[in-house]
Amino acid sequence: MSSVYHQVVRSNQNIWEWERRTDNPFNELIVSWNAKRPDLGYYTIFVSTFLEAWTPWYPYAQWGKSEQRSFSPHSLGYPIMFDKDIIRLTETKAKQFRVRVVSSGGGSLKVFHAIHVCASDTTKESDISKPPQGEFVHLNVANVSQMALKHPQAKSLCSPTSIEAVVRFLCKNNSPDPLTFAKGAWDQGAQIFGNWPLNISQAYTLLEKPWQCWAERLSGFKPVLESLYKKIPVVVSVRGPLLGSALPYDHGHLMVVTGYDPKKNEVLCMDPAFPEDNQTETHYAYADFMAAWQRRGCLAYIFDYSKIY
Repeated sequence: MSSVYHQVVRSNQNIWEWERRTDNPFNELIVSWNAKRPDLGYYTIFVSTFLEAWTPWYPYAQWGKSEQRSFSPHSLGYPIMFDKDIIRLTETKAKQFRVRVVSSGGGSLKVFHAIHVCASDTTKESDISKPPQGEFVHLNVANVSQMALKHPQAKSLCSPTSIEAVVRFLCKNNSPDPLTFAKGAWDQGAQIFGNWPLNISQAYTLLEKPWQCWAERLSGFKPVLESLYKKIPVVVSVRGPLLGSALPYDHGHLMVVTGYDPKKNEVLCMDPAFPEDNQTETHYAYADFMAAWQRRGCLAYIFDYSKIY
């Protein structure tokens, strides 16, 4: 069970804070932000939760003109674990969180637009039962193989390749290329291309207002279908086995959901793990897809054309 909390940031100062009580207890937080890169310096996002008392402010991520990274701070005796893009409460649950954004190096928060926090109770699984009712839908997302990219770590580029294809679809143009996007999403702390909030933030730098982008654990396939009907693809994280996939996906993989065929009970996808661009348009049986998605907690990258700003 997850809830996402959205907050607009309107500040010309160097520090901003937000405190929120959640609707339900959570044991996991994923923080996303929508901000342009500052002309000077960088932003640091800090997170705190209430466990009988407020925990210290833990650094979560840094986002700047020439750098971006996650942090894995020591929990200082609290039952909290940081894993790149996820904050987990290991022995308890909470109902309050705080977020602090600090601008350093001469800039301000005037181009920092919004914070999105996905608060989840990961002990409760999403609904992956019978396929939803609906009409056939298919979005013409560009077919892009991460394996065909000329990069020594092509096998690790599923997240930036998938999200770049979505940005290209939403912007209705052919730029940027996946390697440029991957460079902008590179996590200099964890040394990975797959950090969820950093990929989201890089997408926002290309889309900008009034788009919002965030990472969320969804309750099932229905929200994906609703997004598709609005002509907005959804990027999802899966873990194998997945019948018909290009690779085993033992350690997780991201792909784009581009459609749904209710007659065949198939989820239509642009899966960048196939070796050639023209092979990436594929489909998976609904039950197989949902099982693989649930193994990753039904994590999705959400894009929303909203009037929140």
